[in-house]
Amino acid sequence: MSKTYIPRKGLRMPTQCTFLYFWEGALVQGTLWDVSETGWRATMDQPLPAGTETTAYLALPDESDSKYLIVDSATLRWSDGTMTGWKVERLDVAARERLQQYIDFDTTD
Repeated sequence: MSKTYIPRKGLRMPTQCTFLYFWEGALVQGTLWDVSETGWRATMDQPLPAGTETTAYLALPDESDSKYLIVDSATLRWSDGTMTGWKVERLDVAARERLQQYIDFDTTD
């Protein structure tokens, strides 16, 4: 079975940081590998079914520290073993601006 890919609207910025998500009443940790305004690619210890929707916390680097960016709702679009692709469904205005600043800062380095 082949995958259907839809071209993304923006660039994904490489990163390596923690992200947390809720699954079956527990907060679970994964590793974020790249991020864009519309989603991210990550690895997780436990595979989840495609279509899973949850709240996520991205520990984006902020100067010498990491601060969590809250994604109100994200959907797991695909998984290949422990590698996964997530789509941002809902993000408040302040979080969206912070995510955009993070991506813009990385592209100007």
